Amino acid sequence: MADNDKIARVRGQLKSWVDNLPKWSTFPERYVRDYHAHLKALGEAGLDVSDFAISSDHARRIVASSNYITGEVHYADDLHVDRSTLLSRAGGLVSYLDEKLSPAAKFDARAYGGVTITGGNVTFGDGSNISITTVTVSDLLRALEAHVEKAVEDPEKRSTALTKVSDFLKHPALTTVLQTALPELLKYLPH
Repeated sequence: MADNDKIARVRGQLKSWVDNLPKWSTFPERYVRDYHAHLKALGEAGLDVSDFAISSDHARRIVASSNYITGEVHYADDLHVDRSTLLSRAGGLVSYLDEKLSPAAKFDARAYGGVTITGGNVTFGDGSNISITTVTVSDLLRALEAHVEKAVEDPEKRSTALTKVSDFLKHPALTTVLQTALPELLKYLPH
């Protein structure tokens, strides 16, 4: 079983490490070793994060200096890894850890099932319904929040679900999609 406390601590250290990386285009191998130390600690905490490792194939020699007249080239002593490689792996790992540690991941989304849309009505699993033929996007979203309030008995799960609904509803892409798609959908529903 995973040690969530240790995972959270390593996640905090990793996030701080990523946030404080220099703005270089490449990083010496020692940075990869530091990153892999975080992976090792997460493995010891019970997580398989091997997908986020950076293989030695990504390390390369970089030019430290060159003379264009003589053609002489000097390389840095350390192998280097591209910034994009390091940040994409580390950023992906932080996102993965956020998901693993998220309270929302601990409740069963099927508890909110049973929603059907027929004949211009949205019917929720508890039998309550709203007409979507004359409702605005904000009415629909308030109804969804009200449904979660009624349907989820556990206060912690209800709070988590409402927070997720609120975060989801604040996303600008959702508002745009709903404002565009809802009128189109209403055209096909009987009035």
